[in-house]
Amino acid sequence: MKSIKTIRLIITLSMLMILYSACSKSSSGYGSGGTGSNGVSAANTITIKSMAFSSSSLSVKVGTVIKWQNDDGVSHSATSDDGTSFDLTVSAGASVTFTCSYAGTFPYHCKFHPGMTASLTVSP
Repeated sequence: MKSIKTIRLIITLSMLMILYSACSKSSSGYGSGGTGSNGVSAANTITIKSMAFSSSSLSVKVGTVIKWQNDDGVSHSATSDDGTSFDLTVSAGASVTFTCSYAGTFPYHCKFHPGMTASLTVSP
């Protein structure tokens, strides 16, 4: 039994390392409208306001930069429901960007306010 648990732990850690290396996040801003210097377009910006994500679903291509802008007075997160694909904390009045380099559908929520939910679909 102990060896099976050890193998599962090793597999889980390996998967997490792969996912971490496949996706990256960074904090940054850009000018209003169009595409900024970091490649974020207004169409790929999710605004957090009044305890809700502005888009309940967003579909993008692999390599697209997505921005979460928090216009609320409290911190929020964009945390994938699987708990491993992404976990971004967005402070009040701040923004974060995220680029995913693999395809999939990623339902997500705010870990501070679980009633806030949305979905990100990344296609090849």
